[in-house]
Amino acid sequence: QQQQQQQRQQQQQQQQQQSAKAGPHQSAPGGGAASGGGARGGNGAGASGGSSTSALPAKAHWPSNPKGRRIAETLARDMQGTRNAGIEQRRQAFKAACLTWHPDKNPTHAELATEVFQFLQSLKAWYLDAQS
Repeated sequence: QQQQQQQRQQQQQQQQQQSAKAGPHQSAPGGGAASGGGARGGNGAGASGGSSTSALPAKAHWPSNPKGRRIAETLARDMQGTRNAGIEQRRQAFKAACLTWHPDKNPTHAELATEVFQFLQSLKAWYLDAQS
């Protein structure tokens, strides 16, 4: 069981890294979310199916841009899935996502990148300080 759980965590981390790599460079102009799985259904975005990402930490807020919201939902879902991973894995994943969505790295999509980056920053303590 532990081995299966580790494999799932590795798959989730790989998906998160792929999401981070896809970033605004590939998905923002087309309107898709950060990963191939995209925002399919519910995270409080109008569809039913309450996911854990609809309840954000107190200081976090969803981006107002609809594309940013879809990307943020995907990132939050990925972060929720890897929140129980080791701290080093979480730090690496968080850093990769922040570097991908930093506005200076995305001058053609600066507004979108700013919203997503600010969203990531609002989840930093929640994600990196997770003890469970």
